[in-house]
Amino acid sequence: MSTLEPPVWLNKAFLESSLRAGYDDTLSIGNYDIKTATAKGDNYTSTMYRVTVETTGNKTFSVLIKYLLEAGKSGDMLRQSTAHLREATMLSVMLPKMTALLQDAMPEKFEPFGPQFFFSREGLLIMEDLSPLGFKMAKRQKGLDLSHCLLVMRKLGRFHATSVLIHQQDPDSMANFQTNLFIEHNNGNFSKLFAGLLRNAADEVETWPESSQYAGKIRAYAEDIVGCLRRVTARDDSAFNVLNHGDLWVNNMLFRYSKTGQPESMLFVDYQLCNYASPALDLQYFMNTSPTDDVRMRHTDTLLQEYHSALCDTLTALGYSKKMLTLDDLRAEYDSKVVMGMLHACTLLPIVLSESDSVFDLDLSLEDGTKQPLFFKGTAFKNCLQRMLPLFEKQGAFRHLI
Repeated sequence: MSTLEPPVWLNKAFLESSLRAGYDDTLSIGNYDIKTATAKGDNYTSTMYRVTVETTGNKTFSVLIKYLLEAGKSGDMLRQSTAHLREATMLSVMLPKMTALLQDAMPEKFEPFGPQFFFSREGLLIMEDLSPLGFKMAKRQKGLDLSHCLLVMRKLGRFHATSVLIHQQDPDSMANFQTNLFIEHNNGNFSKLFAGLLRNAADEVETWPESSQYAGKIRAYAEDIVGCLRRVTARDDSAFNVLNHGDLWVNNMLFRYSKTGQPESMLFVDYQLCNYASPALDLQYFMNTSPTDDVRMRHTDTLLQEYHSALCDTLTALGYSKKMLTLDDLRAEYDSKVVMGMLHACTLLPIVLSESDSVFDLDLSLEDGTKQPLFFKGTAFKNCLQRMLPLFEKQGAFRHLI
């Protein structure tokens, strides 16, 4: 990553005071260095800095500083939303509780869920830098193979299970996660973004002779996107609910690999969209944005089984006493949220599969979501969506439009 001219506020005094609060109360900084922490096209809602600190005692360590965008429509939208509150609560409160539960109940399978938290103020977070531990992003354009996806399902099952126990012990713990961020306060910016991206997808699908019949159906969702999102994300309090990660795509996961190149561990990052609702929301989001096309088409049920096994094993270890979610129940719930999978396939998947030199401009899309059609013209996206649309139709994604 390139060296970055630091913002005025990001100086020695700020670093010392903030890191003394959450890292080491005796910290004295000798030198520090700031670099960008993410590549072009890997992050859309914040600026990420990697700060390497050398203490006066000759200890060297690094942290990540995440600073919510300020400028433009995207900055206004994000800072008016609860995105920062959700992530700050997750890192400082929820993840430590979830980690402690898992470590106590399943020490042999224990791994943290995400980075360690150090400091927060409005719009800013300081957290552990996971790269020295060997964690890194996978290549989003390639998609995750089966071994990566199985690892994600095991981690997600444990993540969801620990959240169930926390809610059971303290229902108020989910107070900051009651609604989906995309529909809170009927946010017009988010709905305009989704609607514009759906229209882009519909316009492109209309040019595919084999799939043009789906264009009008996709476009119809754009006309009622707020209502659609409200229906599909609505929580049934009598059903099995979990704390969803909410933004479960490949760029929000870090993997560590063995000497032979096999993924052996993974962590979740970016908790701005967490919400308490059906576990199928996370599952549909992940399945329709992050695996390779082959994994998605041939191994979805295998992944659901792996998730279910990890979920139930963890709930049992944690002493969960209520009725377990059966595998058939999970399959039915997953199918009932197919609209969410279809929406993400039409809006996020083209961005996931775009080349690294193509950068999605969130501000531009908030002005008019149809202004970035090139993301929808990629061959990889076309090949994937052409295979997915008939399955979405078979599973009922367009049924309510008839």
